[in-house]
Amino acid sequence: MNKAAVWAIARKDMRSMTSNKQVWISMIILPLIFGLIFPVAAVFLGKSMDMTTEKNLKFYHTITSNMPDQLQALLNVNPNMLPNEQIVYFILNFMCPSFFLMIPMVTTSMIAANSMVGEKERRTMESLLFAPISVLDLFVGKVLSAFLPALAVSFGAFFGFAVIVDALTYNTFHALIIPNANWLMLMFWVIPTITLCVILFNVLISARVKTFQAAQNLSGVVVLPVVLLIVSNASGLLLFGPLPMLIFGIVVLLLSLFFLSRIAKWNQRHVLFEKQIH
Repeated sequence: MNKAAVWAIARKDMRSMTSNKQVWISMIILPLIFGLIFPVAAVFLGKSMDMTTEKNLKFYHTITSNMPDQLQALLNVNPNMLPNEQIVYFILNFMCPSFFLMIPMVTTSMIAANSMVGEKERRTMESLLFAPISVLDLFVGKVLSAFLPALAVSFGAFFGFAVIVDALTYNTFHALIIPNANWLMLMFWVIPTITLCVILFNVLISARVKTFQAAQNLSGVVVLPVVLLIVSNASGLLLFGPLPMLIFGIVVLLLSLFFLSRIAKWNQRHVLFEKQIH
């Protein structure tokens, strides 16, 4: 592998992101929503909930019946914790991780589509395919150009999220509740695997569409699993804890290997040319 060629391709694509407003706006808006606005709203809304209403009490009992171990450990730290504060803990550590997955998934889809399908629109794919580089170098460079920025945005958003949450909740919990096992598993296992999977999925999409907008419309299906996770968390069917996240990451990794096996059939330059140009 020619590392110089790989990094040249990756740097070129990362620089080209600044010319696409949809890409860099999504890299700013999503982290602001899920890393700043959402946690602040969750803390203040959770603390202000009226726990005398039947609806809110039912929601509280649903939470406590589905996560007794976590709540018991929390009550041992602060036995005077109110139901509202327990709900805040649940939202921040079990609901927010599933919402947080939207950041790498949407950002990666935008970047990968711009990197791959965007080459078709800019009429630059032909020159890359005829350049004196291997198909492997081209593929790795394209993957890195989407993988690295998506991870950087995700970890940057998480850092801001953790600082804000801990600052707002330290007086309540008397401890730094983030990071914990849930968030560490999410950031260092689930997000890298799902980012790679979304990139490989976009590589497959790039062979079938000709425009950036079409790629975005088709890649929107990757958000559906996150919607299911959000619903399952809210209903108590499946809490987004360390073990479910470990299993989820393994499933995503296996799916990535399947996508990679499909892409491996394009290891000949003329096959890749036909897939990308026509």
